[in-house]
Amino acid sequence: MMSSLSMVYGLVFSGVAGSALSPFEVADWAEGSTERLLANFYNLAASLQFSICIGGVLFTTYFLVFINTQPDTVIFKCVSNFNFTIVYMYLIFYSTYLLLAQLCAIVYIRSDPEWAWATIGILLTFFLVLFNHWIYAMRDAFPIASLHFMPAFAALSFNPHIALQLFGRRWTQFKRSAQHTAEVMIQEAGNNFGNDVVNKLRRDVSHEQLAHQAGADGSSPPVRKKHSSPRDIRVVPEGTNALSESGKELAAVLKNALAHSSPDRRDHIINGLLIEELTVPRLLAMAKLNIVVLDSALKTDNMRVQMLTGERFAIIETICAMASGTASAAREKGPEQ
Repeated sequence: MMSSLSMVYGLVFSGVAGSALSPFEVADWAEGSTERLLANFYNLAASLQFSICIGGVLFTTYFLVFINTQPDTVIFKCVSNFNFTIVYMYLIFYSTYLLLAQLCAIVYIRSDPEWAWATIGILLTFFLVLFNHWIYAMRDAFPIASLHFMPAFAALSFNPHIALQLFGRRWTQFKRSAQHTAEVMIQEAGNNFGNDVVNKLRRDVSHEQLAHQAGADGSSPPVRKKHSSPRDIRVVPEGTNALSESGKELAAVLKNALAHSSPDRRDHIINGLLIEELTVPRLLAMAKLNIVVLDSALKTDNMRVQMLTGERFAIIETICAMASGTASAAREKGPEQ
C-alpha cells in the first residue's frame, strides 16, 4: 500500500513540478483583472501541490526503507497502527481538487469566456459523476476503508444520499459488514503470524490506547475486566452455508477434523473450500486417487483461504480415513454382489 501511495505521489509530482518551477508572469495581465487573479491562484496552487507531493514522496520512501528492514511481527504491529497513513491519503486526495482548480484557472485564462464556462462545467460534472460511482463501489467492496473515508465522501461528493448514510439505518448495516470483514482479516493474520502474536499485539494496542486516554484527561487508566477483549463482541458471518448440502457435509468433516477450532474458524474454512468447489465427494476422490493430489489442492497457493499446516494435515487425515473406510466397504460389498 505504501509503495503504491509513494508511486502516486511521484506521478503527481512529476506533473506539477513544471508548473511550480515555471510560474505565470502575472505582470502580463492588467492589475485587478480576473485573469491576473486566476494566474496568481494558479501559481499558489502549483506551489502547494509541489510541497505536498515532495513531502509525500520523501515520507513514504523513508517509511518503506525502514519497514523493509523489520521482522514480520514488527511489520504487523505497524499495520495495526496504520491510521496515520490516512493523512497521506487525504493529502493526495485533496491535491486532486487543487489540480482541478488549476485546470479550471488555465482554461479560463486561455479560452473565450463562453467556451471556458462550458468546459469547466463539463469537466466538473464528469468528475463528480465518476466520484460518486467510486464512492458506492468503495462502500461495497472495502467497507473498512470506507468507514474512514465516508465523512470526506459525504462532504465532498455533494450527494445527500451519502450524507444520510452517516445517520440512517444503512450506516448500522454498513458498520456491521466492516466489523465482519475485520474479523476475517484478523483470522488471516493469525494464519500468517500465529494466534499468539496476534493476541499479544491486540493487547499491546489496547494498553497503548488506554494509556493515551489516561494521559489526555489526566485520569488513571480504567481497570479492565479479566476476560474483556475486542473479540468479546461476536460477529455472525454473512452468507452461512448451513442450508446447503455441501456445506453440511463439510461442516461435519471439519467438526471431526478440527474439533479444537472455533466455529467461526471452521465456517471460514468451509467458505474457502466451497469457493474452490472442493466438496466432500471431490476431496474423497482426490484422496482415493493420490494423497499428494489432495495435499496440493489444500495448499495456500491454490486456496482462497489460508490454513495452518496442522489444520491442513488434520483435514487430510480425516478425509483419508473416510476414503479408506469407503474403499473397505466397497471391497466387502463386492463379493456379496
